[in-house]
Amino acid sequence: MKTFLTSLGALLVGLLICSSSASAQNMLFWTDLENNEVMSMPLDGSQPPGVLDISPASVDADQQSADPGSLDYDPVTGRLYWPNAGNPGDVSWAAADGSGGGTVNTTANPIDPPTALSLDGGNDRLYIVGGDGESVATMGLGGTQGTWALNDGDFRNGILVDARSSTLWIAGPEWVSYGNLDGTGTLDTYSPNAFTNGGFSVDRDADRLYGTWYPGAGEPDVLSWMATDASTDGSLTPGAVDVFGASSTAIDHDTGEIYWANAYPFGEADTRGIFRMPLSGGAGEQVSPGQIGGRSGGLVILKAPETTSDLELTGESELGSELTCGDVTWAGDRPEAHYFRSPVEKKLVWVINGEQSDATDGNSVQADEPGTYQCVRAGQNAAGIGAAESNEIVIPNPTPVCPTIRLSVRISKFTPPRPFGHHNAPGVRVTFRTGGTLIVSLRPKITFHGKEGTRVGQLRKHQVTVHQRQRLRFLLPSGLKKAIAKVRKVQFAPVTFSARATIWRPGDRDCAQHQNLKLKTRVKYVSRKPGIGLRRLW
Repeated sequence: MKTFLTSLGALLVGLLICSSSASAQNMLFWTDLENNEVMSMPLDGSQPPGVLDISPASVDADQQSADPGSLDYDPVTGRLYWPNAGNPGDVSWAAADGSGGGTVNTTANPIDPPTALSLDGGNDRLYIVGGDGESVATMGLGGTQGTWALNDGDFRNGILVDARSSTLWIAGPEWVSYGNLDGTGTLDTYSPNAFTNGGFSVDRDADRLYGTWYPGAGEPDVLSWMATDASTDGSLTPGAVDVFGASSTAIDHDTGEIYWANAYPFGEADTRGIFRMPLSGGAGEQVSPGQIGGRSGGLVILKAPETTSDLELTGESELGSELTCGDVTWAGDRPEAHYFRSPVEKKLVWVINGEQSDATDGNSVQADEPGTYQCVRAGQNAAGIGAAESNEIVIPNPTPVCPTIRLSVRISKFTPPRPFGHHNAPGVRVTFRTGGTLIVSLRPKITFHGKEGTRVGQLRKHQVTVHQRQRLRFLLPSGLKKAIAKVRKVQFAPVTFSARATIWRPGDRDCAQHQNLKLKTRVKYVSRKPGIGLRRLW
């Protein structure tokens, strides 16, 4: 967990945040009292069970007892809790991510020895069963102790907190006892046709309490259930596999399957393992790659976090606007089914132009730079990381604030001196003036307004750098010269020079401005023979 806050953002960006679950390894946990260990393995059985690092805590069972292991999980802290019935008879915990554990801070346990427990996570309270009188007491996660008023001194070692119905379920010798969590009211009992002494889990969708019979050798090979309103009961008999000395159950509501552990230590070893079957009935299968330790129990399903709502990034697509990352809803836990997937750690990651940004760790960011903005909300528990990515908001480059560019032009007739030749051909002369250096690009034309109508001569595109003053000559196109030559006794040809000019300062084309040029002048000429055209300029 310690590296989560520093590595999560890089991990998500590296994976391109392409799904709602960036990294997942759904897990199954239980305690093994035969080997005094807390075990874990992938929920799909793709790897063999491994020993969880719980140091300096320990698993210390009472070797004279045949009771199976007990385990529960706190989704807020990511800790697993279990009772130690051996010396000194305490309650221990360990982080589900394998980063170590410890002992609940207490000098004396309310039940000595504690043999089973269940957590009321909403109130940070453990319900513990055990002791010579087989009674129930409470313990806060900080070590504070209390009592439960509905004790009758005739309980077994199965216990389950059902916080949604405010009910505590406890196994009796041949029945199920149940009462209010707060100890008010009366203690009720129900005797299912198939005996159960623990391994409880509640299927809230069907309102059924499932249980197991341990040690179970010679007993009906079924998973028994009773309605949570004590109106009826029944059982599940899996095909293809056996229920033999089952010690605990857990329900995966995503797949609609129930898991159980065959943990009877004195029968055939090959009967011991972790199995699952559909809640609707049918064939079962073994999940664990091999046998598990005898007296194993307390199954806990832990899945990677998953979001159940879209993540929305809001704000204006303007430079300097405030962008706010919305919240998401995370898939919840079902503690009464020993099923958990809520995140222990949460983090908001900002992604700007495809890279993680440390601009802020709050819910909002100031869009001070153009680019693509996105936020990611991620959560982590010991099973993995889940994340949701928001929509993108693109902040465009702002329209540049450009200075005004001043360009003045002056036009005059172009009457070059002798000798005649191409370079002295008639045309117009334009003088450009600026307050500094400008680049001027234009596609000009010269228009002749004669008696026979208007004739237009297109000129080639020009681009010139003007430093304060620049003079350009624009020669008359040949077609325009012929049109003028057809008109006799015209001393000056009236022409108009026009162009659409694009003007910008060197290196600042983004601030280019446009200017329309239109100036009139006259070109002086003499034509001695009709049809020859311009022959001499005066």
